[in-house]
Amino acid sequence: MKIIISCIMVCLLTLSVNYITLCNTTNDSIVATYKLEQESKQDTILKSTKYKLLAKVINSESHGESFKSKLHVGSVVLNRTKDSNFPNTIKKVIYQRNQFDGIGTKYFRFSNKTKDDVDSKRAALYLLMNGSINDDILYFHNPDIVNKRVTKILVKVDKQIFY
Repeated sequence: MKIIISCIMVCLLTLSVNYITLCNTTNDSIVATYKLEQESKQDTILKSTKYKLLAKVINSESHGESFKSKLHVGSVVLNRTKDSNFPNTIKKVIYQRNQFDGIGTKYFRFSNKTKDDVDSKRAALYLLMNGSINDDILYFHNPDIVNKRVTKILVKVDKQIFY
């Protein structure tokens, strides 16, 4: 007795680290590939406290600046979590005494209504998905506001210098 199988029926389900691949029964051609790991990782990040805190500190420290500047500010936070001279969590780095003046401003409690707010959230998500955009930067400041002598500037973005 011959069993007729629908041509859409899924015959093979391959689960790998990055993809779930569905194959067609008639010729084993790939019907669809889903990046489930990335979607799942993004959903987890968007619900996390570290995402919200990182977005807030990015917003408060680079309000009114470019997306590139926001990525650099967030990278400083991520890099500090990996450096033995700083705390090892995003929350502890952000709340470490005398480090980020922006946490005392209204921009740390943003409204999600402005382009700056949205860009700060985008930058935080990007960084938590992909990591720092510059592993060498641990500090930054705006020389128009802070008079501090820096011997080795690694990057200048908008009004901020990163070192």
